[in-house]
Amino acid sequence: MKDLIEKICVARDEDGEWISTIIDDKLYLKRPDYDDRSLTRELWEDPDRPDGEEEYRKAYQTGSAALYFAHCSDQNETWLPLLEKAYAKAHGDFAAIWGGWVG
Repeated sequence: MKDLIEKICVARDEDGEWISTIIDDKLYLKRPDYDDRSLTRELWEDPDRPDGEEEYRKAYQTGSAALYFAHCSDQNETWLPLLEKAYAKAHGDFAAIWGGWVG
């Protein structure tokens, strides 16, 4: 898409300089990680379910629907949540862009 950066990062400069931001690829999910003890996991566990961890990860931790914040319509794309994370980091944290507004 032509001029994508200019359209989504209107105020990308700070004091006239480009802001470089390094982020990790850990994104906020709606459900806790399988390795974390949680009510969701305990309700999911069943001795008769041999692939419980794999099924949990597929149901709750795969694709855009698992993301807590922004997500793409294509389940396999992650550019939007990564861009959102970089924007939040540049402005302090996710609370700084709560509701879609920088504040």
